[in-house]
Amino acid sequence: MSRLYLPDPPKIKATNFRLQRVQAVNPLRGGHHQAVDMGEPVWMCDISTTPLSRAQGGSWKWLLLKLRGALRTLMLHDVSRPRPLAYQDSVDGGAPLIGAKLLIGAPRLIGSVARAWGAPYVTAFDRANSRVRVSGFTPGAVISDNDYGAVDDGPTRRLFACEATVADSGGNAWVTVEPAPPASSANLPAAFEMHRASGEFIVVQHSAPYSAPVVHEVTLQAAQVLRRS
Repeated sequence: MSRLYLPDPPKIKATNFRLQRVQAVNPLRGGHHQAVDMGEPVWMCDISTTPLSRAQGGSWKWLLLKLRGALRTLMLHDVSRPRPLAYQDSVDGGAPLIGAKLLIGAPRLIGSVARAWGAPYVTAFDRANSRVRVSGFTPGAVISDNDYGAVDDGPTRRLFACEATVADSGGNAWVTVEPAPPASSANLPAAFEMHRASGEFIVVQHSAPYSAPVVHEVTLQAAQVLRRS
């Protein structure tokens, strides 16, 4: 599947990222409930744009054509949290880009652009405790509730929402995340992208702008793609 990206600039007015869980729920006496996961939760996304010019509307229409229905995927991030909250008000995370960090001796080379919070990469998954082990942070880097991180775990692009934590003096942290990571860490280490952390989505419904002097907004709904390793 070929991954596509939003027009630049995307002119997005609002996004809504939410986890959709597939569960069987059994109500019991006394107000108790039994719940069982029937599959991996996936991110769902709703996007709406600002009013678009003719050129901007054309870029969006062309993107929707290139998607070829569900044959291609779209990389999407939450525009309300394009980087960790502690670095939200600074251009590119509060520091100039200072190159790439490469780690050798892994299943493959990984490259991560260093920003104010460092060049983080995931070294281990802990599914039982819903955590990921991250190294490469700037010592004392601050992660806030609902910051996002994305990692390519073999064929799957995984998108996580993070719980607040602070990296230790060595730039390491166990980060509690949702959804829970996979059980296997076979494809690690891998870069943990926190600048415009994007998931891979299929667009399931959209409205395109009208071809008229008054250009309308674009809205779309998308569902995350998960692949087996």
